[in-house]
Amino acid sequence: MVKINKGTPRTDVKLVLDLGGKLPWLHCDYYSSSSYHPINCASAQCSLANKPAVSASELCNGTANNSCSIYTINPVTHSVRKGELVSDLVTITSNEDFQAKEFASPRRFAFGCATAGSMLSGLDKGAKGVAGLGRSSSLSLVPQFAVSCRFSRIFALELLENGGENPGGSKIYFGGGPYSYFNWVQNDFMVRVLTYTPLLINPKNRMPTELNITRVAPVAPFTACYNSSTMPRVLAFFHSYPPSVSFIFPKSVWNITLFDLVRVKDGVDCVGFVDGGSKPTTSIVIGARQISFLEFDIPRSRLGFMEPNLHEF
Repeated sequence: MVKINKGTPRTDVKLVLDLGGKLPWLHCDYYSSSSYHPINCASAQCSLANKPAVSASELCNGTANNSCSIYTINPVTHSVRKGELVSDLVTITSNEDFQAKEFASPRRFAFGCATAGSMLSGLDKGAKGVAGLGRSSSLSLVPQFAVSCRFSRIFALELLENGGENPGGSKIYFGGGPYSYFNWVQNDFMVRVLTYTPLLINPKNRMPTELNITRVAPVAPFTACYNSSTMPRVLAFFHSYPPSVSFIFPKSVWNITLFDLVRVKDGVDCVGFVDGGSKPTTSIVIGARQISFLEFDIPRSRLGFMEPNLHEF
């Protein structure tokens, strides 16, 4: 979850992050703010929120006080309910010169206003809505921050647990780096160094084409198998160049290199991981500690990431 400060007087609201969400929305029961404004049904923002585009007459048909009707989506339960598009001020914290400073956004942010109590079902405890971060929408938080604060359409997620390198907890950054943080072990400020990989729109088709790798029918029990002749080669005594895999634990890293690709038969190599099914007797849960920081660089279509600083745990 992420906490934002909105309205006048300022109020803290917790929202669940949705990387594919097209629009931020709040549960608006008892919403009170002097800087709150409904968005008109004939406005450009209303058209953007209701893509695919419809005419202004259709958007305004049957609405009260020319308000903009929209649909809010719960990313957990996938329930959809009708709501209203409104705007209000948002207060954010900068990290200029490593000193946090608060300032209000120079323009109001658009967000959905949901009134049905069921829209909060399935969300984390204390959540009052969803922070949509989808890159295909002009009204997700990313482009709204970019336009309001005049910076790039880049955002980053700091995925930390209590007791990690930042006892203050996880954060979300808008506008790009450098990403400074206080290293409690070295007692000094440091800047994160990220590794980048392409952020592909359709990875199932584009990546094998770029690497000239041909996928073939899976050979049980493996699911990802490839034509051996199309795999890049490494050393003479190895068939192909396998992917490098690292398992990251609290105080150590287990690197698996060269031996995670299995030659199952002549001309077929498979990645040596087996799906244990929905109810495995023994399992490995991936995703807990592998990455501590993610940057989504939308203009360059790339994903930056950084492993945890293990010596700090």
